Amino acid sequence: MPFWRAIRNRHYGLSTNRSVLNMLLFVPFGYLLPQMKQLKWYHVAGLGFITSLMIETCQLVFRFGVFELDDLVKNTMGAALGWLLYAGLEQIYKNNE
Repeated sequence: MPFWRAIRNRHYGLSTNRSVLNMLLFVPFGYLLPQMKQLKWYHVAGLGFITSLMIETCQLVFRFGVFELDDLVKNTMGAALGWLLYAGLEQIYKNNE
């Protein structure tokens, strides 16, 4: 996986920026999805994985971009982080009521 190679070789520049941006791309997905329907974190992460897999498969089939497995991992992590943000803010809101 390219991002592991970058970490191992201590090349944090472009690869790290892409990793962070890939995760941030799916944070809104993970934040907004449980607002429509109460979902556990693993449901949101699973839906993030499936959505990312569809995007990556389209890139492979239509030759628009590159199919990368590490993008699946990073996008899934971003969706889970979005759920974590949602759950944290919901808890703060409930405590303030």
